[in-house]
Amino acid sequence: MSDSAATVAQPPTEFPSPTTDVVFADGVWSLTNSPAVVKYYLARFDPSFAGDGRVQVNAVVQVVMPIDGFVNMFAFFEAQLRDLINRGFVSEERLEQARAVLRQVKT
Repeated sequence: MSDSAATVAQPPTEFPSPTTDVVFADGVWSLTNSPAVVKYYLARFDPSFAGDGRVQVNAVVQVVMPIDGFVNMFAFFEAQLRDLINRGFVSEERLEQARAVLRQVKT
């Protein structure tokens, strides 16, 4: 292999292409793992077409990644969340509410 073939391709511009896929999710629905891989579903709450107030949780996409990638993602999100708290977009109280819900689910 030549040296030039081993280089990492650089993006052509500073911004994503207008054709870059966008996925909206209200949250993560479930997660499972093997010793090497983590899999989880992003999900959203979809209203019924009848407009009667009913909603259904639907999986949007499954994300599959190596455990090391998942750990790195967690550390990245942890740093981003700390920044959101520091800038006032999220309160410590809101974060504790989310943690309390998860503690209830896990017991």
